[in-house]
Amino acid sequence: MDHKERIMTALQLEEPDRVPYCDYFDPESIINIGRLLCEDVPDVKFGIDYSWDEWLNLNEIQFSFMREFDIDAVFQGF
Repeated sequence: MDHKERIMTALQLEEPDRVPYCDYFDPESIINIGRLLCEDVPDVKFGIDYSWDEWLNLNEIQFSFMREFDIDAVFQGF
């Protein structure tokens, strides 16, 4: 099963191949994990102080470690 199939199966109260892994990552966590995987990582700031390009970069970093660590979904808190 891929990530989407796993989540949709669980939401339909059916049994997926494994329990979907879902987590929440705040910007500081994304940046700290991103420093291990990426080169162009912004500094930690208060949420409103990030530029649009920095937010897009944070999303790309988050997607890269979701793929790397096989995370099915995340709660988007920012």
